[in-house]
Amino acid sequence: MNKDAIMILDTEDGEIEAQVLFTCHLEETGLDYVIYIAPNPETGKKEVTASKYSEADELNGNIEPVETDEEWEILDEYLNAFVEENDLDLDELLK
Repeated sequence: MNKDAIMILDTEDGEIEAQVLFTCHLEETGLDYVIYIAPNPETGKKEVTASKYSEADELNGNIEPVETDEEWEILDEYLNAFVEENDLDLDELLK
C-alpha cells in the first residue's frame, strides 16, 4: 500500500484503497479530517471526499462520515486552497 493511501471498508465490508490528499484539524469542530480520492462504491468513478478520523494506534484509525453542511463548507475551502497551493488539476487526479 502506498504511504499516501488508506484502506477504507465499503458498505459490502470490502476494502477500497483511497489516495490521501491531506489531513487537517478544524478548530470550529475540534475534530480531525482526512480528504481523499476514492472510487464511489455505486458508480466506480473516483471522487474527492472527506471523513472525520481518529487514530486508534500507529497503524490503525477510525473514520466517520462528515455530517454537517458547515463542516463540508469549511472542508471545501480547505480543498480549494490545497489544490491552488499545490497547482493541482482535480480532473486529472480523478481519471
